[in-house]
Amino acid sequence: MYRVHYSLNIPFGSYLIGFVALFFLFSIFSGVLIHAADFVKGFFRYRADGRKRSQLLDLHNIIGVISLPYTLMLAVTGLIFNLIIIYQIALGVILYKGDIDALLTDAGFVTVAPQWQGEPWSSPPVDELYQQTINTWGSVPSQMRVYNYGDSSAVLEFYGLVEEEFAGQFGVAYNVSDRSAVFSENRNDPNAVAAGLDVVAALHYGRFGDLGLRFVYFILAIAVCALIVTGNLLWVGAREKTMSSAKLNFVGRFTLASTAGVGVATIFAFIAERLLPIGGYNRAAYLAYAFVISLVAASSYIWLAADRRKVLVRLLQVVTSACLFLLFVDLALYSSNLMEYFENGFFAPIGVEIGIFVSAILSAYVSMKLQDRLSDIHNRKNNNPTPAFAEKIG
Repeated sequence: MYRVHYSLNIPFGSYLIGFVALFFLFSIFSGVLIHAADFVKGFFRYRADGRKRSQLLDLHNIIGVISLPYTLMLAVTGLIFNLIIIYQIALGVILYKGDIDALLTDAGFVTVAPQWQGEPWSSPPVDELYQQTINTWGSVPSQMRVYNYGDSSAVLEFYGLVEEEFAGQFGVAYNVSDRSAVFSENRNDPNAVAAGLDVVAALHYGRFGDLGLRFVYFILAIAVCALIVTGNLLWVGAREKTMSSAKLNFVGRFTLASTAGVGVATIFAFIAERLLPIGGYNRAAYLAYAFVISLVAASSYIWLAADRRKVLVRLLQVVTSACLFLLFVDLALYSSNLMEYFENGFFAPIGVEIGIFVSAILSAYVSMKLQDRLSDIHNRKNNNPTPAFAEKIG
């Protein structure tokens, strides 16, 4: 999921996402200019009894104003992350004469690549090196990596946040065999490029606050998704009379595939993550296959079905059922693990379970509302048929 997010998990995908972020940033600026005169008045206006287009426009404006700082920050930082690769290539060719490794080293990025020795390690001093890192940096590491696990060439790497700094991070790696340092960041003289990217990363991921900030980020991220969808629907609605039915049909079904279809694929990827055993095969690849296959299946159904509104109802029902099944699997197989996490103050897995449960409730509620609306439309057609419809059933 993470790789799909920033590179689509395809060759040169990060360049494509970088240019998408560039156009996203342009759409934000142009949207602000278009709606600038109506910002304040539009924020306090929602015509609940108005036409569908008026409701969409008011909702789009309200969400846009509320999420504007977050949306702007997200677009700028995402653009920096992805298009920095282009700058890297240019600098590597011009200033470093093609030596990208030297460029990365000067920029503060160190690659750990120990050579496998084929000799088992003996009493790896993991706890000792962990405590040494805490004593050195005065902060508990948030991430640990082991390279060449079980081999005498193993390298232990720690990363974490520096408590007294806004976006300060530390990184250190040790050879397990002799406890020597492979690399260690200089606390008194941080690399300017790495420190700048740490600030960008802290803003992008919301690393400068606690769980409350993450929750705010989550709500704002959902708002940005709603902003894109309402903008898409407004664009389609403004062109219904000028665009061909084939083009409108394509845009409508593509919107469904990129929203409800992605939701279906995501929850099935969660289920695959729970059920796939941990073994000697490429588990990550199978998780990616589960996501892609689910997305293709949902998109195929969206494209082949006759009524798009019924498609959305069915997909929401699938999401509801999949979320409930996932909760059942977690409680049946991992209830003791979840309880252990909770007792030790590690609440992230519990938060995931709550999020899945809320998703099930919301999907069920929206699907029932849409189903009722479709039933009303069907009943009106049957009770008050148009002349052409009456002639057809007569």
